[in-house]
Amino acid sequence: MKVVIAGGTGLVGTELSKHLIAKGHEVWILTRSSNPKKIHPQVHYAQWDGMTSRNWGLLVEDMDAIVNLAGETIEGWRWTAKKKKHIVESRIQTGSAIVEAVRNSIHKPEVVLQVSGIDYYPSDLNQEFTINNPPGTGFMGDAAVLWEQSTKPVEVLGVRRVVMRSSQVMSPRGGSLAKIILPFKLFIGGPLGSGEQWWTWIHIADSAAAMVFLLENRDVSGTINLCSPQPIKMKEFGKILAKVLHRPYWLPVPAFVLKIMLGEMSALLLAGRRVYPDTLQNSGFEFKYPDLQQALNSLLK
Repeated sequence: MKVVIAGGTGLVGTELSKHLIAKGHEVWILTRSSNPKKIHPQVHYAQWDGMTSRNWGLLVEDMDAIVNLAGETIEGWRWTAKKKKHIVESRIQTGSAIVEAVRNSIHKPEVVLQVSGIDYYPSDLNQEFTINNPPGTGFMGDAAVLWEQSTKPVEVLGVRRVVMRSSQVMSPRGGSLAKIILPFKLFIGGPLGSGEQWWTWIHIADSAAAMVFLLENRDVSGTINLCSPQPIKMKEFGKILAKVLHRPYWLPVPAFVLKIMLGEMSALLLAGRRVYPDTLQNSGFEFKYPDLQQALNSLLK
């Protein structure tokens, strides 16, 4: 299979590329850099502007699949109005560029994988969310809806599309885990906010393996939740993390402190959703790291 990835030089895209190549697939990555970071000697690169199909659209004629992981990172310190605008626009523009490339191609790809996030769902301490739940209100819910809709027109063009609502991807090389472990390493780790919020997660290797599974499994389409089958409350997550790192777990960070420090972005740590990957598991995917302690041991030891 020949696969082109938008957002392929990021944390998840790099892991996905390695998994695809290990299974004998050919990988192309769209990049705005004239000198992209070489993530693997067998990866090919094509330049693009992040907004249109100019320069790379013809590449689709020879591709079997497109994976859309691109978009302005939501991480940082504060979501300014400018930052939020870039988060939304970058996702819509990338999706529109992919639709444009597919529409203009004679040979259509078999499948488009579209990433989204479980922030699509509202924050709730008690409810269990499935793909049938409606979106939440607020910035993250609205952004997720627009992100998912950005590539929907390819379905009318006869292309199978899978929307992956991803949870926090755990990796020591970046993402939320890399930030959360820092206070633990400094012996000041503790609960974030009340600790009652749900932490829905996935090991980075399982995330990449699931994407390969979705590319290869032609019977799966529509929306799936891309997360571990074992969500856990943040206070329990912290205890297990402290155990794996052999560090104390004692100094709480009150919610108001995180809100002062991070503003609206504090919702990424204080809001939680209990989400399960029912559709993914029912389709036959098997997790290598379904257990949190097992996953953290593999990542941090």
